[in-house]
Amino acid sequence: MKVKCIDKKLEMPDRRRSPGYKNISGYVTLDVFNRVKQKALEHGLKTNEALEEALLVWLGDIQPSQPKAKDVYDLVAQSLEVLKSDFDEEKLNRIIQKEFLPTPADFSRITEILGLEEVEARRIWNATYTMNKNYESINTSK
Repeated sequence: MKVKCIDKKLEMPDRRRSPGYKNISGYVTLDVFNRVKQKALEHGLKTNEALEEALLVWLGDIQPSQPKAKDVYDLVAQSLEVLKSDFDEEKLNRIIQKEFLPTPADFSRITEILGLEEVEARRIWNATYTMNKNYESINTSK
């Protein structure tokens, strides 16, 4: 069952009324509650999505997801092993240390290599590039 929306892109399943979803609840300590909320924020998830993922991890169905990168520095740090085959590792480490930023073209290539969705790439771009203009190319081609 779908919720009617004016914008078709915003349609999402109504879990409360969907036969494919059931409610599960329980009481936890305030500390656990706060930690779940914090982890959900770090991963860019709604609380119900975080709980579903936690249960699937506990059941052994999936591996835990990584927190969403706050900015390009986090993105490069989380993806260093993947990126170092395409970029200069020394420069990647300098990015992680916040010495400079990759050029917009290199950022685009990074997001392509990592398969980031456009919305996520824009979020990271806006969080990083609006504050800093110290770009340096990390392209390995000479």
